[in-house]
Amino acid sequence: RGYFQGMGNMTPTAISQVIEQLVNIIFSLLFAAMFIKYGLEAGCAGGTVGTSLGALVSALFLIYCHRKNGAIKVKDKDSIKDEKYSVAYLMKKIIHYGLPITLCVGMNSAGTLVDVYNTKARLMVAGFNEVNATVLYGYLAKYQQLINVPIAIISSLSMAVLPVIAGAAAKGNKNRLKVI
Repeated sequence: RGYFQGMGNMTPTAISQVIEQLVNIIFSLLFAAMFIKYGLEAGCAGGTVGTSLGALVSALFLIYCHRKNGAIKVKDKDSIKDEKYSVAYLMKKIIHYGLPITLCVGMNSAGTLVDVYNTKARLMVAGFNEVNATVLYGYLAKYQQLINVPIAIISSLSMAVLPVIAGAAAKGNKNRLKVI
C-alpha cells in the first residue's frame, strides 16, 4: 500500500482495504460458525482465519495492480534536478507534518485504553452494580465512535497527503508545498 501511496495513486490502496475487510468479515463469520461446534476456542480460532485471509487476498490484489501497471519508470539522470537536501532537513519536514497527526491518533488510542480499564470500575465504586456499570460503559463506547470519525478522517488524509508533502520537499517544489 505504501508503494502506491508514495506514487500518489490511492485507488489500489482504497480498493485493497475494502477487499480486506469484506474477506475478513465473510470468512471470520463463516469459519467461526463452522468451528464453534468444536468449542469456544475452536470457534475463536476459526474466526481469526478470516483476518489472515483478508490480508492475503488484499496483498494479492496489490501485487496484481503492480504487475498490471508495470514497474517504476526511472527518469533519465539528466532530467532530475541536482538540488540536494540533507537527510536531516527532509526528516525535519516529515516530522513537522507527521508528528501532530501521529500524536493525535496515539492520544486517542491511549485515552480509549484508559477508559476500558477505569470507567466500569469507577462506576462500580460510585455505587452502580455490575450490570448497570456495563450498560453505562456501553453508552460511552457507543458515543466514542462519533468522536473517532473525525480522527479516522484526519488519519486517512494524512496517509494520503504526507507522501505528497515529503515528495515535494525532497524535490524542492516550494510552490507545491504552499498549495498543500
